Amino acid sequence: MKVLFGLDINKMKDTFIVGFILASFCLYGNVQAEIRKNIPDFLDCGSVGAKVTSVDLTPCSSDPCTVISGKKSSIAVSFQTTAVATNVTAKVYGSIASVKVPFPLPQADACQKSNLTCPLKAQADYVYTCTLAIPGHLPEVDVVVELDLVVDDKKYLCIEFPVSVRPSSSKIFQKIKAIVDDVELIPADLS
Repeated sequence: MKVLFGLDINKMKDTFIVGFILASFCLYGNVQAEIRKNIPDFLDCGSVGAKVTSVDLTPCSSDPCTVISGKKSSIAVSFQTTAVATNVTAKVYGSIASVKVPFPLPQADACQKSNLTCPLKAQADYVYTCTLAIPGHLPEVDVVVELDLVVDDKKYLCIEFPVSVRPSSSKIFQKIKAIVDDVELIPADLS
């Protein structure tokens, strides 16, 4: 048993870790209070059949939005159509350093389970929704997300917006605990 100023160092480490975790949960709870956020800095990347009016990402409490690996994230894209569309396919890409990688969607048919009723009429308002599981193996990285609704091989709707991927809090706590466990406190010589 290591002692510093009459206190058991191992108990101090455990107390520090528990305190840090509790403080983090309190902070996390406050962050989660703002669960949905409008993304003001989305860019239209060549929409030919719709004009996007708003993009909301859930959960999101910062700009750019932060998504947690291993968790789910939902998007709602409000738009007004300028042309009719019958068969609509959703596609999502993530770009890191200009490398565009496709991201699998649970439902690529945008007319199914996405809040859209097809055929889409011209001059009408719609909201496309989708929930994605963020892969747990993703590292901490900033990406540009591209969401396309494709009709006849054309980008009927296309938006881009920045997202920060971060590891889940349990991974962070494991890393912090490992660092704290590696710290060796040396008692000061008070003589």
